[in-house]
Amino acid sequence: MSVFKLLNKDIQNVFFSPKTIEYVGLSSKLLFYYFFILTLVLMLFSIIVGSLTNFFPNESEIVIPKNITFFKVAIISPIIEEILFRLIILKNRFNYVLFFIYFLIYILYEKFVIPIILYQILVISFLFIIFFKKFDYKINISSDSNNSMLLRVYLSCLFFGIFHLTNFNHISALNVIIIAYLFSKFFAGFIFILLRIKFGIIASIALHVFLNSFSYILIY
Repeated sequence: MSVFKLLNKDIQNVFFSPKTIEYVGLSSKLLFYYFFILTLVLMLFSIIVGSLTNFFPNESEIVIPKNITFFKVAIISPIIEEILFRLIILKNRFNYVLFFIYFLIYILYEKFVIPIILYQILVISFLFIIFFKKFDYKINISSDSNNSMLLRVYLSCLFFGIFHLTNFNHISALNVIIIAYLFSKFFAGFIFILLRIKFGIIASIALHVFLNSFSYILIY
């Protein structure tokens, strides 16, 4: 099967049968091809959504925070979001334990219980966990049915989209920009999940880091 046909099949499977996507790991030669094509797809979506502001100038716009650092946008946010939205796509006890630990860390940070430096150290520590082959193996295995995984995939993408609506200063169900933005994030969730299942969570983190870095450079 050609690489293009395999990618096309995996894209279809992530929407309908994610359990059938074969895990190949980071060492696979497919990684660069998937990464390149899927990056172009997501960047195209971002350009389309961004261009809508030219046609709907009176609609709500994304709030651009001041004094936000590159490190937070390009490194910390992608890691914590991949943990919260993609880690438990593959169901096992180890992933659920990690998810709840980092979910608690995130909540404590948002409630100003722990300082930002400690929060960033704890988030970065996740990368050290997955560098151990034993833990990396556990993170990338699953033992449940396709229907169960499919439900988590769609819920993950939905919550991922809703989570990013906080970037707007005003939310309206009739706002064209918000609807398009929500859809783009919902769709992006499937792309990240495809990489997460096919190559491991480090691959989805890497794509997320690249896209956030690119966005930060353009905006700031």
